[in-house]
Amino acid sequence: MTMPAYTFKGLRFAAGIAVVTLFAFGSSVASAEELGAGLSDEDKAQNVTEALSTIKKTLGFTLKRLDLARENKDIIQVNCVNDKLTGIKGFLAIAERSQGSLKEARAQRDSNLLQHEFAKVMLIRDRVENLKLQVEGCVGEISQYTGNSQLTLEVDPDIRTDDPAVTEAVPTFEALNGARPPAVTGSE
Repeated sequence: MTMPAYTFKGLRFAAGIAVVTLFAFGSSVASAEELGAGLSDEDKAQNVTEALSTIKKTLGFTLKRLDLARENKDIIQVNCVNDKLTGIKGFLAIAERSQGSLKEARAQRDSNLLQHEFAKVMLIRDRVENLKLQVEGCVGEISQYTGNSQLTLEVDPDIRTDDPAVTEAVPTFEALNGARPPAVTGSE
């Protein structure tokens, strides 16, 4: 069986699971091809369902963290969590569409498409787990500022003490000739 090839900016790519996964998710080709090797179609469908459940739990966790940041009126943490939340929602939408495509692939007995959709959801699950770790790492104003600040001022003795804006201006040179020459007409 030969795979169709596509040309992109002078480069030739084979259309396959690993190539699409490489560009869409930045994963290595070998890991995408090996992902789910040895699993039956039913097991892959079950793993996708579990992955979607995990992604939805992460979404719930992130929403709770966002609510907490809003209650604390911590705009720094709200912005950080909201950024990650946007990514999680996008990944969830892609994963849900992939689950639908996986079900269609099972019904049509298309093992290549089934493997592709399975690999996509598993990679999305890993990305969402990474985003969850980033949400846990979001710190806000409360974490950054603890207690009163103390300012210590040290002035270098070599710095001039007068204010250059206040002192009178001294010309850097004197005019060479202050007298104006007599007026000349065009006929002279």
